[in-house]
Amino acid sequence: LRSEDLAGLFPDEDSATPSTLKTLILSKTLVNDDASPWLASCTSLETLDLAETRVSGMFCHSHNRM
Repeated sequence: LRSEDLAGLFPDEDSATPSTLKTLILSKTLVNDDASPWLASCTSLETLDLAETRVSGMFCHSHNRM
């Protein structure tokens, strides 16, 4: 799984409704900081596992609500 694979999480132009996803496990994937816009659009997200990914601490720090 790569960052661009998460593009579907972003609400499309026809629907302004954000994803209702509550848990997302991305550990041990190739996801990196490029995924940040898509991850940040998941306003209902309660659990996000980014262990052993290429997401930097800067993204995690700026989105600590997750």
